[in-house]
Amino acid sequence: MTKKNHRSRNVFFVIDDVLMMVTLTLNLALLLFEAVYDISAFQDWFHNIAPEVADFYQVYIHTHFHLIDLGFVAFFLFEFFLIWAIAVYQRWYLKWYFYPFIHWYDLIGCVPIGSFRFLRILRVFSILIRLHKAGYINLKKTVLYQSFLKYYNIFLEEVSDRVVVNVLSGVQEEIKDGGHVMERIINEVLAPNQQVLVEWLSERVGYGIASTYPDKRQDIEKYVQEVIGTAFRKNNAVDLMSTIPVLGSKIADILEESIADIVFNTIDKGINDLGSDKNKLFIDESLQVAINTVSHHEDKQLMQELIIKTFVEVIEIMKDQVKVKKWKENF
Repeated sequence: MTKKNHRSRNVFFVIDDVLMMVTLTLNLALLLFEAVYDISAFQDWFHNIAPEVADFYQVYIHTHFHLIDLGFVAFFLFEFFLIWAIAVYQRWYLKWYFYPFIHWYDLIGCVPIGSFRFLRILRVFSILIRLHKAGYINLKKTVLYQSFLKYYNIFLEEVSDRVVVNVLSGVQEEIKDGGHVMERIINEVLAPNQQVLVEWLSERVGYGIASTYPDKRQDIEKYVQEVIGTAFRKNNAVDLMSTIPVLGSKIADILEESIADIVFNTIDKGINDLGSDKNKLFIDESLQVAINTVSHHEDKQLMQELIIKTFVEVIEIMKDQVKVKKWKENF
């Protein structure tokens, strides 16, 4: 446990923080009231509604305001040098002169000139944060913290959305200006991951066939029979065979059924093979042919333009999604 952490748990420093918080609150309230009191319209209104209080403030506080403020400053400086001495004694920091640089906001707030006085509110924030970290208060449950967090998230989303949109727009321009996009996609994306693509395509094809083909099997068989039957009826040789007495029609029917069965069984076997692990070799060879064809195709410029257009449109969709203001939905 470091000396700095020890401070957050020491009763003396908790009392010091509370005392300083009360003193700072009184001082800031006085500064704020004095700033408003300098407005002539407010002075007239104040003297009209509470003349005795206004006279007391005018004589004893407003007239001697600078001396009163110097009293606060003297107290703040005394506390500052006291804690500095303790920090040096307990070696909170590597060098003895680090303390005023780390707690610079305490010194600036002690300057009794104009708007420098209001910088004392920084000390209030530092005390609140220190007490929160020590566990004596919970800022997350306060209305002020919730409001700050809400608007901070809004600000963060607005800024991050603009940054992301600008980055995506830059990516779009890079893709549009790229001269060898097609070659890079093939050589750096498709080729090194060909085996992964084969595994994925094989699994997808197998799953698709296994889930849909059993329900469509009868429809395909019926379709094959209808196509073969129509072809038989339009074939002159089959018509001639049907004219043979006694056995002609029977032979034609048997031949039609046999051919329909052969064709359907061939199709059925091919589809089942595609749905099994045997399809990996077929898909691997097909993918390799496709890659080689695209690589050496005479009209590869058209393919490159198609890929660029696709990527640009995909990024545009991403930009539209990023532009959606989620904080408005929360409101």
